Amino acid sequence: MESEFDLSLLRTFVAIVETGGLTTAGRVVGRTQPAVSHQAKRLECAVGRPIFGSDKRHLTLTREGEILLGYARNMLKLNDELRARFASPEVEGRVRLGTVLPVTHFEAASAFSWATRSRLADSTQTRSSDRATRQTNPARHVASP
Repeated sequence: MESEFDLSLLRTFVAIVETGGLTTAGRVVGRTQPAVSHQAKRLECAVGRPIFGSDKRHLTLTREGEILLGYARNMLKLNDELRARFASPEVEGRVRLGTVLPVTHFEAASAFSWATRSRLADSTQTRSSDRATRQTNPARHVASP
């Protein structure tokens, strides 16, 4: 038995089980039927036990194949979650928008659909407190050229 399982083999295995056939699974994973068949054999070698039943006409899993299917789905789910988590950089900070025309908070939020409600609420509170401070002490808030 190999020390690590290849995720592409596990993905192909899950596709075989979910589609019910090698050809259809090949379409799902972007491989030909012979390549899918070869991957299934490689996975059986990696496991060290048969994972498919002996009936070639009707796809069935052995007990080991059923166990492997649960683990394969979990591993692929974790892999997909991990890839999604690091697919794009985390965005932090504030966005300040200056316009010539008056813009309502609703219009600004619509323009920046990626802004979450909590960020919008936080920035609205900050702007309100900034505005109140400027009104009480206008000398401290002089616009820079």
